[in-house]
Amino acid sequence: MRSFMSTPVSISAGPEYRAPSLSSSEKLSVLLSCDDHRGHANTVLDHIAALTAHSAHDVRVFNPCGMKGSRYLDLSEFDVIVLHYSLVIISDHYLSPAFREQIRQFHGLKIQFLQDEYRWVDAITAMMRHLGIHVLFTLLRSGSIPLIYDDARLPGVHIITTLAGYVPNNLIDRDVLPLEHRPIEIGYRGRMLSFWLGRLAQEKVWIAQGVLARASQYNLRCDIAWKEEDRIYGQPWIDFISSCRATLGTESGASITDFDGTLEKRTKAYLAEFPSASFEEVTRDVVGSYDGKVPVTAISPRVFEAAALRTALILFPGEYSGVIKPWEHYIPLRKDFGNMHHVVAKLRDLPFLRAMTERTYRDLVISGRYSQQALADAFDQVLITYGKRISQRRKMCYYLASLERPCAMVVSTAKETVRPWLLVPQNILKGLLAVGLLMRSTTGRQVLKAFIKDASFRQAVSFGDLVRDILKLAVVGQVVAGKVSERPFEVHVDFHPERGALVLESQRLLTCKVSGTCSLSVVGREQHVKSMVWNHSAVGGTVSYVVAPFLHITVCVGDYDLHSFDGFVQLMRHAPELAWDLCGYLVNAPSGVRRAA
Repeated sequence: MRSFMSTPVSISAGPEYRAPSLSSSEKLSVLLSCDDHRGHANTVLDHIAALTAHSAHDVRVFNPCGMKGSRYLDLSEFDVIVLHYSLVIISDHYLSPAFREQIRQFHGLKIQFLQDEYRWVDAITAMMRHLGIHVLFTLLRSGSIPLIYDDARLPGVHIITTLAGYVPNNLIDRDVLPLEHRPIEIGYRGRMLSFWLGRLAQEKVWIAQGVLARASQYNLRCDIAWKEEDRIYGQPWIDFISSCRATLGTESGASITDFDGTLEKRTKAYLAEFPSASFEEVTRDVVGSYDGKVPVTAISPRVFEAAALRTALILFPGEYSGVIKPWEHYIPLRKDFGNMHHVVAKLRDLPFLRAMTERTYRDLVISGRYSQQALADAFDQVLITYGKRISQRRKMCYYLASLERPCAMVVSTAKETVRPWLLVPQNILKGLLAVGLLMRSTTGRQVLKAFIKDASFRQAVSFGDLVRDILKLAVVGQVVAGKVSERPFEVHVDFHPERGALVLESQRLLTCKVSGTCSLSVVGREQHVKSMVWNHSAVGGTVSYVVAPFLHITVCVGDYDLHSFDGFVQLMRHAPELAWDLCGYLVNAPSGVRRAA
């Protein structure tokens, strides 16, 4: 294996699995179960491509997302099953109970890739034990592995340290603009992360805010943003980084590990009550004593992208998985920004910057230590060590299942089987459904007309956000009407007028009943709503929307997360009467709102 792979904490591959002696020339048949949707970030798709394109074994991809099961998939056609980190194995949306049972009964080698290992630790490891995982590829370095994956959580599992991402092949030997000709001096796209992840996760935004606040002092040409709508994907992202002399960065991960989900739930409950609370307030009242106790950190795949494009790195100091060193591969920026003047001086010292970017390119890219082939080689070594031939070698069932998958989003509730004559891709179906809901009411048609004809309306309200909100509220309306029978729940509403916070909260029920407690239509007529959220964490990440008596579609609320109705809040600010008429139409609830004290 490559030098960056850690020493495993266990040499056993599972209590019921005996590692055979396999010739290095023998090919195994591998099923890579992953979410390979084209809308993912480049790093996710590159990771999947590394395993499929560079492994010496026969690796086939299957995406189970949104499927209740498959009438065709037969795991006996494979020697090895790999669960990719793009699947949340405890979420029915990503891996249904039917697929889990197939994996549990599979007799071959089972491999799990994990990332974001700071959340749902107990639930994830319990599911891994249930599935019978033999090998885990983790981002944790050897010293941190026992803190999370002790013998009680993963007994007898072979654990190997890997990286979150590798150098994409398409960026190697790419022609790039010289540093002096790049129009942007510092470019960056960050993301706001949940407060319960701790101080480290907030640094992705803090580094952007700190540099941007000081940019005018140094006349820096910057393109820095951290809002979701400003994110860039695909080829435009590569073009963006190629146009920057330097980019910012922090360690990936979190400084808090939430083993049982308690901290996440406490934080969400706190923010549901105090939506405008700052990170420092949440730290003080909820998570402060846990910050830094069990951190999970890793180098970001963006570092490899920047290195390949010869874009300089300005980073907060950190370990970065032991891959890069300050001043050798990146310019360290103090977290209090006390050395900002020195950072800017080095940024404009072109001989220094050229030497550093070329050195980083040589060590991270040309060396091959962090190439996609290196990932595939490490993966293949595990297959050679632990794999065995058990498959029937035919692939007819796999081919049929692959044809079934792209459209398997609409299911029959009577037999829980996919009906091919009704199949429509999920994203198209949901978009058509949301537009159909708008078309069926006078208010909805007014909203559509405003989007088409009014430029100021389009600037004030995001159509994409509103479409997502429409589906969520339509589900709430079906809950109120007693139509949702799978994992029955009811939705309660609290309105906090002093903060303008409207909070929907799901609660589990033992039996189905009509809630009758969720009425949104009476609030907006008399109150100013500044925020609107749905806390569905008590029930789960997905719900079903009943299209017809025998047709359901899966709607993801957010994988045990809050859903923020950003589109409706925008609509309330711009056209409150339209907003609440539309809410009333979608929810159609008869009773009043329970106001919080």
